Amino acid sequence: MALLDRLFGSHGENADPSVYGEHRATERIAVGRISTLYRGEHVRTREPVAIKVLSEYGDRVADKLTQKLKKPWEGERALALQHPNVVRTIACGKEHGHYYIVMEYLAGGNAASLLQVKSPLVEGRKIEIMRQAARGLEYVHSRGIIHRDICLRNIMLTADGTAKLIDFGVAAHKSDRIRDTGRRTGRPAYMAPELIRHNHFDERTDIYAFGVALYELACGQKPYRTSDDPQEALTIVLNTPIPGPSTVRPSVSRPLEKIILQAIDPRPQARYQSVSYLLDDLSRVTDADL
Repeated sequence: MALLDRLFGSHGENADPSVYGEHRATERIAVGRISTLYRGEHVRTREPVAIKVLSEYGDRVADKLTQKLKKPWEGERALALQHPNVVRTIACGKEHGHYYIVMEYLAGGNAASLLQVKSPLVEGRKIEIMRQAARGLEYVHSRGIIHRDICLRNIMLTADGTAKLIDFGVAAHKSDRIRDTGRRTGRPAYMAPELIRHNHFDERTDIYAFGVALYELACGQKPYRTSDDPQEALTIVLNTPIPGPSTVRPSVSRPLEKIILQAIDPRPQARYQSVSYLLDDLSRVTDADL
């Protein structure tokens, strides 16, 4: 705790259980296994923020990373990421016995929800949103980080429509030796075959997940209709041929279809080998290709 105090400027526990460092949680937004997300504000300036408070399970994961493995936990890792297309982390620390992360509040919503309601924030800008998200991912990879949970829900928009990658809860440095834990991370429909089979991840597993998100954006559905049962879902992903985007939605152009299919090629060596190459091709298509 003393180390956290020195790193993040905490001077002891706040008596108010809703206060985390210099920010107050005002409204619960979502609850998950690893964390609870709150809308919040700075206690003095009232600047709106989002506050992620880890659960007991999340705390144990963070403790293991910091104390046993001597690795940075999610908050520390996120603080080091500074890019226009990556959510800005303002502060992190430990309060009331839980790790917490304070981030900029993204008022626009997530790309998955916005696409469903045909929001003006995304209509006519779908490819540009994915280009912005890809720039964020390119930057994350340049810092040696593999996101491991790329999906439309983890692409958020600001009020002015800028796309930002969020949620680095299962991110890992590419040098981390956690391949053989037997635990898969991410969502089955977005998992690359090598991640399912061997728990191997690198930049290309993120590219595969990005390709699935791009397929979903172009076709209005994922390449697979996955089951709620994790094992059954993984079997479907491994054994179901991917229908070409233009067979699902004939308006999808050949250049866009080619980008999507290369991103989600089941063979890692046949995929885009870096996000930079993917971005080069994305720069040549527009919403007219959808």
